[in-house]
Amino acid sequence: MKKVNLYILDTNKYSVDELISTFNYEKEKVKNFLKIKSELKIKEKIGSFILKEKFVKDYKIEKNGKPISSLIYFNISHSNGIVVIALSNDSNIGVDLELIRPINKDIIKRISNEEEIEYIIDDESFFKIWTSKESYLKMSGAGIINNLNEVPSFLTKNPKISRFCRVFKKSISQNEYILSISLEGNEDFDISFNEL
Repeated sequence: MKKVNLYILDTNKYSVDELISTFNYEKEKVKNFLKIKSELKIKEKIGSFILKEKFVKDYKIEKNGKPISSLIYFNISHSNGIVVIALSNDSNIGVDLELIRPINKDIIKRISNEEEIEYIIDDESFFKIWTSKESYLKMSGAGIINNLNEVPSFLTKNPKISRFCRVFKKSISQNEYILSISLEGNEDFDISFNEL
């Protein structure tokens, strides 16, 4: 069975300076992030950088914006100060993390097909659909597209594309998140959860 390692970094536990010093980075390496206006976004960017440097090291950004490495398959997501990196030795991978929060009902119709609309009964079920689509698009390298309602979520009865996606509800830092991991192929996989 394939294995995925998932590492979770809660940047909310640190100030920007503490985050840099705790993980032993020079401000020079993250100076571009310090120009961002939102402290939460600064910490998420630094957290993403820290996880890539710690677990991937050798990576580049493709034209479509997907980070890739010749050494390992990986993908990163962040929400509300929580940053995650998913790693696989075997297959392309995508991960999406979202804080469960109230959603605008209009967005449901824009991103969901009829079967998914029936599935969505609350904010949690919406984010299960959303994150499964996002993790699939990130795994495939397609990135965000305009017609999300045409992307299957794999939580419904008739998925259109064959691949494996796992969706979790996870409590992190006293908040509830939905986390989806998509791994290329149809083989089930084990996940090792690790908090830093």
